[in-house]
Amino acid sequence: MSIYLAWLGGSDLRALRSPDAGPGPSRRALGEIARPRRLVLLGDVRTEDPTEIRRAEWGRVVERLAVDLGIARTRIDLRLPVLVDPTDLDGIYRATREALDAALDREGPSTPVTLNLSGGTPAMSTVLLLVAATRANIRPLKCSPEKGVQPVEIPFDLSIAVLREVAAAFAGQRPAPSRARLARLDADILRTPAGPMDAAVDHALRVAAVDAPVVIHGETGTGKELIARLIHTASARWEGPFVAVNGGALPETLVESALFGHEKGAFTGASRARRGHFEEADGGTLFLDEIADLSASTQLKLLRALQEGVVRRLGGERDVRVNVRVVAASHAALPAEVAAGRFRADLMYRLLVGRVCLPPLRDRGADIDLIADHVLDRINRECAGLPGFPVTLGDAARTRLRAHPWPGNVRELSSTLFRAALGPRSGSTLTPAALEAELLPVGVGDLDPETLPLDPPVDRAAYLRRVERRLCERALGLSGGVQRRAAERLGTTPQAFSKILKRHGLVE
Repeated sequence: MSIYLAWLGGSDLRALRSPDAGPGPSRRALGEIARPRRLVLLGDVRTEDPTEIRRAEWGRVVERLAVDLGIARTRIDLRLPVLVDPTDLDGIYRATREALDAALDREGPSTPVTLNLSGGTPAMSTVLLLVAATRANIRPLKCSPEKGVQPVEIPFDLSIAVLREVAAAFAGQRPAPSRARLARLDADILRTPAGPMDAAVDHALRVAAVDAPVVIHGETGTGKELIARLIHTASARWEGPFVAVNGGALPETLVESALFGHEKGAFTGASRARRGHFEEADGGTLFLDEIADLSASTQLKLLRALQEGVVRRLGGERDVRVNVRVVAASHAALPAEVAAGRFRADLMYRLLVGRVCLPPLRDRGADIDLIADHVLDRINRECAGLPGFPVTLGDAARTRLRAHPWPGNVRELSSTLFRAALGPRSGSTLTPAALEAELLPVGVGDLDPETLPLDPPVDRAAYLRRVERRLCERALGLSGGVQRRAAERLGTTPQAFSKILKRHGLVE
């Protein structure tokens, strides 16, 4: 299922009027690529043209295209916007955006889109290229009589420009860009049209506008570093460095040197002075992942750096002033770590000026389909030309993905799809059996009672609620969302099952 969008131009009209002119760009491209579900074609009607004649010509082009390719006319949307002239960029952009949004509303927001850059005027090609650079799940191509159909690699990334617009919008300078433009961050985790992750992104953008410390809470694999980068790029510090440090991965003997630097001779092996991560991030953002894993002594020095804006290198005799925004992340809730005596309360209060909580993948509903499509698109690009590629995801396999609890969240989903795509399979469509062979068992800290940590004591009522909710989610996934079938799988009545779903907020 896909969408094809292109502007019609003079070569399409010449092909209509003269059999010797050769096929137009859309006829040429659609003769070589996989047949899309819906075609969206735009033909311009300029203010100085005889309007009805021009409209009739575009209609005949489309009818001819439908006959030549054997496509039902009902699958072709012809749009005829009125433009001032061939370089009317504003009109071209508005018409392109409205046509694309309407097609995605009809076919679904995650539907892949192919844009043909070879039709219409140079201004139309430019607009299509910019649309491809600022929207997700879009494949641009070009075609010519000499070289046929070729994919187009976009040689620039507009994510920084887009996020600068976001920062300005939250400062009240101009309207905020659409969510679709934010998705250009190549962020699996942000690819969501609505729901809990959308709310988390909005919260992160509000936090980005205030130059204060932030804590990001979320399970492993939910995209904490990605959100930290979003906060940095959407903030006034976007031109400064972004330095990411994993506190849990630093050896205890080197963590202070890594964060605060050291002077020559400060310890054995210190043959030269070295700046720490705080100095490297001066003027920008320092992202401290798994901050709860830092030792008590390091936490104390971190508190001083936040309070006074200075650090002192190991072996140094003077303070170094730094201007750094700290964005911290932890899979464990800091208040719980403080209560357990593993984290300083004063440091928590200093860091928790802003807080962003990321939902687990199991609570993101239809986002699983969107993320899976994005990952498969990346797999197909990386494996282009190999036997058995491109791969697709069947409806039954999607149902199986939605039924899995994903304790490793997006990271686990991505790696599972890579293993399934590269593993033994028959055909180019991933089946539930191919996925089942690669799904990892639910393990420690999730639902397995044999490995569930019992220190501190488990909240049994909460644990049982989670088990019940997961059973409902999996039964619904395996039953294609049909409540009656899901109730049968769980050995209960549809009425009782409906009450359980409402109790867990799985239905309205």
